[in-house]
Amino acid sequence: MPPDSHSSPDDEVEDRFTTYWGGEFDQDALAYAARMGISYQSHGGLVIPTGIGYAVVSDLESSFDWRAFRAANRASDDEERARHAADPNGDTGHSLVGPIWANSTRGEKMRTNHLHILKYQKQLEEVEKRIKVLKNELATAVDEDGEKRKELEGFESDVGLLEEMLKLTQDLEDLVYDETKDGWDWAEGLAKQKAVREEQNDVYQRFSKQFEDLDLDEEPLLREAMNLDWEDWEDE
Repeated sequence: MPPDSHSSPDDEVEDRFTTYWGGEFDQDALAYAARMGISYQSHGGLVIPTGIGYAVVSDLESSFDWRAFRAANRASDDEERARHAADPNGDTGHSLVGPIWANSTRGEKMRTNHLHILKYQKQLEEVEKRIKVLKNELATAVDEDGEKRKELEGFESDVGLLEEMLKLTQDLEDLVYDETKDGWDWAEGLAKQKAVREEQNDVYQRFSKQFEDLDLDEEPLLREAMNLDWEDWEDE
């Protein structure tokens, strides 16, 4: 059924989840209508995904219903509020962050951050093992091996970068925990989280070519971070 179209503007909530769809061809509005099987036309109709957008199907006498449109916008915002309320912690869900960090639930952020910590710790262990092996090989070699020396230097640089990434994940974790504090300023808080994420991306670009070639089994790390046992993992 369509959302209640008789609510007044005074019923609207102004918070971090409040959005304002731009008009009858707003893509978020059309996506919501298609998913809910509703229409913003006065005589009803359909919104159909086309692969490159959405097609609005209605009769020629139908007109755009702004009240239904506004009600759907509010209902969509309420849906997002409920999604976030249902997943406040790392153990309250299984999903990881989506394409947009700011739209992800606190639980999704915590699980994703935990996954990154597990990966960086595992990668640091592996890099330190490789360094030990390379140093031993270079020390016992008859002739200097330029390729191995370059590989060693790359991994030694990666150690510092991994330690920096682990610090940044801790910084991000602290910022995500702040979301539960009374009076948390969501605009300022999300901006700080975004800044740390951007710093993480900058650091990641500096890893060596050898680091990119590390082949680690990430399935156990994903299962742990996403709170999945083997049976749940197979279902995924």
